[in-house]
Amino acid sequence: MELNQLISFHQIIKTGSFTKASEKVFRTQSALSHQIKNLEEELKVKLFEKHGKMLLLTWEGKCLFDLITRLLDDMDNLKQIYEDVKRGRRGTLIVATSSAVCTYYLTDIIKKFINKAPNIKFKLITSTNIADIQSMILDGTAHLGIGARCYPILSSKLNLSG
Repeated sequence: MELNQLISFHQIIKTGSFTKASEKVFRTQSALSHQIKNLEEELKVKLFEKHGKMLLLTWEGKCLFDLITRLLDDMDNLKQIYEDVKRGRRGTLIVATSSAVCTYYLTDIIKKFINKAPNIKFKLITSTNIADIQSMILDGTAHLGIGARCYPILSSKLNLSG
């Protein structure tokens, strides 16, 4: 499957005819028909149904059109998408933490983060072992690790003698 086949198919739907689409993609009408035939063979589906002189999209054609529309929109927005990634407005954040820390301390923080940064995918990995969390940071599985260590604090007034 080639991108120019998908663009040609998209133009046929947008313009409503093979003739107009062939002008838009700078191909002859027969070359465009050949592209669509090859695309149908490769996908093993019919994209169009003929009803007299009318050409209608099949269900498979509609699905392909929707996919191609999103693809072409993303291609148009590619520069903006990468600009957002560089500025930290799009991407993925993977946080490793313990279940307890997540439950008692991070729930509200995570909700606020997701609301403030909707274009950043958030993934949470929980572990009961602090060493696992450290390993995930070191091996790149997670971007951020949050753990809790408890150190006993003894009062100077505590009398440990019998």
